[in-house]
Amino acid sequence: QAGGPFWFAVPAKVFCTIIRGTPLLLQLWLLYYGLGSLFPQYPWIRESWMWTYLRQAWPYAVVALTLS
Repeated sequence: QAGGPFWFAVPAKVFCTIIRGTPLLLQLWLLYYGLGSLFPQYPWIRESWMWTYLRQAWPYAVVALTLS
């Protein structure tokens, strides 16, 4: 249960409802195939230093494991 100021309680409640309510495998799938398929469409991402990390699978796994 999230309490406190409204500006803090609402994002905490949304996080707990969405992120904590979905299975980890689904989060991995959505991050890797969802965001991972969107990033190559933008040339400014492919030309940046982040592309060497974003084209691999492990950053998405780290984000999913950190969030849940």
